[in-house]
Amino acid sequence: MKTGFIGLGMQGKYMAINLAQAGYDLMVYDTRPEPLEELAAAGAKIAASNADVARHAEVVQVCVLNDEQVEAVVAGPRGLLETAAPGTIIVIHSTIEPRTIERLAPLVAQKSVELLDVPVSGSEKGAKAKTMSYMA
Repeated sequence: MKTGFIGLGMQGKYMAINLAQAGYDLMVYDTRPEPLEELAAAGAKIAASNADVARHAEVVQVCVLNDEQVEAVVAGPRGLLETAAPGTIIVIHSTIEPRTIERLAPLVAQKSVELLDVPVSGSEKGAKAKTMSYMA
């Protein structure tokens, strides 16, 4: 399965490394070059934008800091919705307000894309140990 991951911070980086090590066809994006280098070393493809990740992936996981970043990643310029194919699944792992998902839901539905709100808990330690809790 072609997978994408956006947001390679404390949790996201290790979640993405786990996917790469599990053998997924993974493409990642972050605004910082350091985690991208680590993911490339783990076998991930590096995207130039969020839109590039959506062009590649059937499932895109997003683990960014806040509501504003989630909205930009999904619906902003060079965002996922610019290139996501019908049937793409976008999974939001960020802890955000319900209203953000409510605002994004009709936009993704227009593209026949699925949006799942699946925050995670466990911090960097849980991500490294593969013991995160997912709340769907």
